Amino acid sequence: MKFSLGIASASWFLAASIGHSFVIPGPFENAFAPAEAEFGRGHNVEEAYESYLESFANKEGLDINAENFPKPHIPYFLKPLVETEKLQSKISVDDLNSTAIDLFHIANSSVEEYGHPTRVIGSEGHWNTLDYILKQFEQMKDYYTTETQNFTALSGKIRSFNLSDAKSGETFANTTAFALSPPVEEFVGELVEIPNLGCSPEDYEAASANKHHGKGSGKMHHGGFWPWSKSPEREVEPFMQSDGERRKHGCHGKGSGYHQRIALIERGQCPFGDKVELAGKHGYHAVIIYDSDPDNEGGLHGTLGNPTNHSVSTLGVTFATGQELSRRVARNKHYFLKFSVDSYVSQIKTTNVIADTKHGDPNNIVVLGAHSDSVEEGPGINDDGSGTISLLTVAKQLTHFKINNKVRFAWWAAEEEGLIGSIYYSDNLSKEENEKIRVFMDYDMMASPNYEYEIYDANNRDNPAGSEELKNLYIDYYKSRGLNYTLVPFDGRSDYVGFINHGIPAGGIAAGAEKSNVFRGGVLDKCYHQLCDNLTNVSWDAFLVNTQLIAHSVATYANSFVGFPERVVDNTTWSYNQQVASQLPLFPYRGDRLIV
Repeated sequence: MKFSLGIASASWFLAASIGHSFVIPGPFENAFAPAEAEFGRGHNVEEAYESYLESFANKEGLDINAENFPKPHIPYFLKPLVETEKLQSKISVDDLNSTAIDLFHIANSSVEEYGHPTRVIGSEGHWNTLDYILKQFEQMKDYYTTETQNFTALSGKIRSFNLSDAKSGETFANTTAFALSPPVEEFVGELVEIPNLGCSPEDYEAASANKHHGKGSGKMHHGGFWPWSKSPEREVEPFMQSDGERRKHGCHGKGSGYHQRIALIERGQCPFGDKVELAGKHGYHAVIIYDSDPDNEGGLHGTLGNPTNHSVSTLGVTFATGQELSRRVARNKHYFLKFSVDSYVSQIKTTNVIADTKHGDPNNIVVLGAHSDSVEEGPGINDDGSGTISLLTVAKQLTHFKINNKVRFAWWAAEEEGLIGSIYYSDNLSKEENEKIRVFMDYDMMASPNYEYEIYDANNRDNPAGSEELKNLYIDYYKSRGLNYTLVPFDGRSDYVGFINHGIPAGGIAAGAEKSNVFRGGVLDKCYHQLCDNLTNVSWDAFLVNTQLIAHSVATYANSFVGFPERVVDNTTWSYNQQVASQLPLFPYRGDRLIV
């Protein structure tokens, strides 16, 4: 018997399903193919529902707004195939704004502990952010499955530091403390220049021979220095101690009875963490790393990455300051500095949140991500509350459509600590899981107030094949809307790093951070990593355009990968081969900090 379902019947079917979830068993779906075809010829299921309400209201003389009524449960097979224009049209500033307000209220849950709103990992604000995301998907559980991925991240804070001439008290401009630097109480130490960039043990042995230091000079006692303790989930585990705790273990500068030494090392050839570990192993009490780039006058903003038991306190200086310190060492038989760092490094348990569509080809997965955390200094509404909000908004609107390829939305934790969550995820992918991912799209900082439309400058020579096609998709989109865009370095500052390192094509867009706008001047985000990154620190124009572009990228690849390179997991890129040969990281940055 031929089965047909007209619009009137469909309206009754939809209205009747308002109070009940009505799901058609799989074997009977084909019986509704004629109805599906009819809707596909220009009728939208939701429009039919709204039409029914309007008709009912007119008949009964009622004033009904369909938007105020609960939406019916529409079986997946009755939904239209995703189209980019239709998905984009469902993105609104009102939705972005309401979620931003929610996120700011969530950041305020940390005020009691931190004295200001923040969503830094380990805070109530961050845990509540994750809970908020999961609750949103609880309302979409007919379309998505969700999972959490727990891991431990290192988090650190520099409270204060000092570098000055021991005799004159002169301080050095643009000195910075390296992220994850262990603390050291103020001490006076002799500066020793390390030859050949300090990347091999021989460099330190040569420096010691030149200075004729005696046995045990400058050695630090590390035994029991870095305690570990178990703690309940969501609590911090101490990793490196504060100054006061450190003194208890006999590792301090004043009155120690022997010469303390500070290593002066030029940036280059190997990661900062390697240089510092070698210095610690050879008895240096602290390290100063100076920039090799004479044009960078803003200071050397680095991180030690994963400190070890041999890591020591580390400060960074400019090329000019490094050259001046080198001259002073050369002019003086012994040149002394005052050095201190008040800091801590701790272990924090945290979580990635991952949501997968239930439908779509599981062997062709579209993955997109944003980071769920902020820095400690502020609520992070732009960085990266905007990316978090954009992904949630697109995920909600995608539920109105069918898809051909599976889509995975991910919220990475601990991005601000060095891309830890996304790297943990990609490092733990099995070969089979890796091969199923066709592309990763990174969305970090979508709404900078003095925005520019930035596209990561990926290519298929240096990066896995497909990275350049993704870049071109973004370029074509901005061009189609008559918008200027700029290509920015693909240098490791966001969560694409782990994917590229594992051969997965990747790219992304941004609206800009601490640099100047190339088109109209002025800092792109004057509140970058500050307390003022709040609800006033948003461009709604950029927010809307970029979220619509995210919707476009999802609709495009959820529909088809025609013209997109196939995955070749065992094929290595030119830059990957260079990385292996040089033993250097592929990217110079881990988040906003240099690692090499």
